[in-house]
Amino acid sequence: MSDARPYEDLATSTIGGMERRLETGELDTRELTARFLARIEALDSCGPELHAVLQVAPDWEEQAATLDRERSEGHRHGPLHGIPILLKDNLDTHGPMETTAGSLALAGSPAPEDAPAVARLRDAGALLLGKTNLSEFANWRSRYSVSGWSGVGGQTHNPHVLDRTPSGSSSGSGAAVAAALAAAAIGTETDGSIVSPANANGVCGMKPTVGAVPGLGIVPISASQDSAGPLTRCVADLGVVAGVLAARPEWADAGRSPGLLRGARLGVVRKGLSGRNQHTDRLFEDALLALRDAGAVLIDPVELATADELGELRPEPLVFAHEMKAGLAAYLARRPGLAVRNVEDVIRFNLEHADEELRWFGQDQLEKAAEFNRLTLAFLEGDA
Repeated sequence: MSDARPYEDLATSTIGGMERRLETGELDTRELTARFLARIEALDSCGPELHAVLQVAPDWEEQAATLDRERSEGHRHGPLHGIPILLKDNLDTHGPMETTAGSLALAGSPAPEDAPAVARLRDAGALLLGKTNLSEFANWRSRYSVSGWSGVGGQTHNPHVLDRTPSGSSSGSGAAVAAALAAAAIGTETDGSIVSPANANGVCGMKPTVGAVPGLGIVPISASQDSAGPLTRCVADLGVVAGVLAARPEWADAGRSPGLLRGARLGVVRKGLSGRNQHTDRLFEDALLALRDAGAVLIDPVELATADELGELRPEPLVFAHEMKAGLAAYLARRPGLAVRNVEDVIRFNLEHADEELRWFGQDQLEKAAEFNRLTLAFLEGDA
């Protein structure tokens, strides 16, 4: 074992492999977690100082002891029993860890309960190891924001090349998985915030269909586009974690069953997405071949009548501004103990703490959201 990069075998270990070692008694949850914590200490807190992990769960030893005892008694919760998972710090967790979305305005008072997505991870036996850094407010604060920077955590670094972008907004989750600081991490995506850091950090990422994973208890941008999803080091692990988040255990077979897509009809949209770069086109064709090998029937190409319109119009910022104002107020209503209740309060807080929050860029997107009347959206106030 190298002191600079301890337990390098974890960088190539899969969730299935870890589960087998736990089941045979080669490792227990406490030792497995301690090994990941050694990597966090060596690579995140010290060494290259990735700043991917905002906080480690103070109760990790208690979690590990419970999970190990339950396994010894023959009780296995699910496919993640004893597997350490990191969470993007915009997912609520009940207990000692805070949920800040990277903003100092949300620090100081933990959430009263788990987000339903987090509860599903606990129910599947996951050990919630800690929270990851992110682009503050999931990159919806300023058009000129820096990917991976937050007032709480500072700048996340890409573990492959420290001065390259880790992308965002799930920057810490992508960097942590790439550096093997946990078995997997959870991110959130509105538009690109899982798949882009997965790409930049060389890991696998998936945004489940909006609604497949409950959105309650996640600091929001857009109720019509937000979704939590996994980042992992291989496709098989992606299926396991996504299956837990979406309560679709059959997804665990996604990386293992060669005929999983047999008979599925998939449309291939090429206009605007290919023909720009020979290297990415080659990867695109390889992906299509893999889909065919898995049994899919490809309709290639599919022509979208609105392709040009979709490429020219930029309605997203307007939608996000409206929905964030409504969604953030609804979310904060569930967070007792915080001094901020709405987007206007967050704006004022940042101005009062400008040396910490506004050193590198402003908050023009929050200010734009504050201009709109609040939407009346029943599902933002609901329990699901």
